[in-house]
Amino acid sequence: MSQEFTSNALEHTNSKIPIYLSRGYEAYCLGNLNEAASFYNSALHVDPKNWDALKYLADISVKLKNYPLAVSYLYRLLEINRNSASVYNTLGYVLKQLNRLEEALTSYFLVISVTPDFPDAYLSCGDILFALKRYDEAVGIYDKAIALKPNYFEAFNNRGVALKELKKLDEAIASYSKAIELRPDAYEAYNNRGDALIASKRLDEAVLSINQAIAIKPDYFKAYNNKGNALIEIKKLDEAFHSYTQAALIEPTNPRVNFNLGLYHLLKANFKDGWVGYEARLMDPDSSVFTRNRSFKKPLWNGKDDLRGKTIFIYAEQGLGDTIQFSRYIAEVAKEGASVIFEVQKSILKLLSSLDGVTTILAKGDEVPPFDYQCPLLSLPALFKTELTNIPPIARALLVPENKLNEWVIRLGKRVKPRIGLVWSGSTIHKKDHFRSLNLSELIHLLPPQFEYISLQKEISSLDEDLLRKNQIKHFGTELNDFTDTAALTQLMDLVISVDTSVAHLAATLSIPTWILIAYSPDWRWLLDRTDSPWYPSVKLYRQTELNSWDTALKQVKLDLEKLA
Repeated sequence: MSQEFTSNALEHTNSKIPIYLSRGYEAYCLGNLNEAASFYNSALHVDPKNWDALKYLADISVKLKNYPLAVSYLYRLLEINRNSASVYNTLGYVLKQLNRLEEALTSYFLVISVTPDFPDAYLSCGDILFALKRYDEAVGIYDKAIALKPNYFEAFNNRGVALKELKKLDEAIASYSKAIELRPDAYEAYNNRGDALIASKRLDEAVLSINQAIAIKPDYFKAYNNKGNALIEIKKLDEAFHSYTQAALIEPTNPRVNFNLGLYHLLKANFKDGWVGYEARLMDPDSSVFTRNRSFKKPLWNGKDDLRGKTIFIYAEQGLGDTIQFSRYIAEVAKEGASVIFEVQKSILKLLSSLDGVTTILAKGDEVPPFDYQCPLLSLPALFKTELTNIPPIARALLVPENKLNEWVIRLGKRVKPRIGLVWSGSTIHKKDHFRSLNLSELIHLLPPQFEYISLQKEISSLDEDLLRKNQIKHFGTELNDFTDTAALTQLMDLVISVDTSVAHLAATLSIPTWILIAYSPDWRWLLDRTDSPWYPSVKLYRQTELNSWDTALKQVKLDLEKLA
């Protein structure tokens, strides 16, 4: 074959590239994406580095959601031009869809390095930083986007979301308000602002903001659900029920609203309907209540299948207090004839090691032996058809090691007065901690001097540490190595006064007189308008009578302490 013929053939083949590109673009514009891809691939067959063919093939792959293929085309484009901001931008989007967030972040930062005045790239960086829970960095990047584009609605709105996660609530509300100013019909921003106002305990304002979202979008599920949450906190229960019901009409199968309806019924002691709704937590992939940490090949026990001769795996799913409270159901399962494997949080493994009904107890993360059925712990009340009249007795087999008790007897020293344990704040990551906790300064000046007071909290602020020292209240902090230490110390108290935390459940399960301070809108398990608890005989409840005010409850605590003294 002559060189002249080869050259002519190559020129002839190259001459087809414009035709392939033209036909490909025509099919692309008509929405015939697979046909367009065929023409562009023909162009690539002739010229593997053809920019237009690669670019459109990447775009088609994105539109068809074939993200791995899109990545391959985008990397081939970057081999041709390492400084293409548009390619880095698309690559960042695609990698985000593949949940390769760190790589996506790098790609967006490369967009910024090539084009520093590209506000959308800053927004995308901020969104990925948020997804990575790097909230402070996200806010900083959103600020840069806003500096480039002062009327950037999305940046103000998303910045508000990040600020709320940082618990900078006033700043979050201001950011949402600016977003609303820029786009007065943005129903999402009104709802987001309402959510931040709920967290700020500005509940009437929250309802107003959420109502504005509903006025703009009458079928907005999230707003009705959020409004129900706000109304629950101000104990407008019938209105909350109506709002949740409206949400359920819009999205009948949504687990979040069905769970909230369940909580409403449980709070009102309508356990039959309440347990049904409470099970919806298992279906919510974003639930902060239920931890979906595994999938099982073995079936979920339905409460009807015969367990005689079978092994069932029951696992804690929520907080320490929930595990302690509902561990009473393990004995009920064992009565069905089952061998029970019980998985709990590592910090309370020793405490529950002698629990009635347990065959094997494990810490989360331990290897699980073979089993026939599985069940999350807090589904057991529903399966046993629990009502106020048939709540199982508390688990009496909490094991506080004798050596631990002896250690704490020595640490506490000689008893000169009756001892009262104090817990005034819970975990800051708890969704409703801002409602249930109080400032130590509110409590401490009401305590009569006839008692010795002991802090049962492990972690406290430096301000609280100073207050305890000035008032000669013992605090052991880092000496509480695990929950058996807390249990030993608690068992040596004559009385425990606590907000609604795991220590309250611990003290009540140890049958120690326990006075629990309850927020205006209580957790469902404390029900409404009663001073006792059907779950714990030794508990007395002191309730807020006004939203955000502990005055009445604490004054009653003081009066009752003075009677004891």
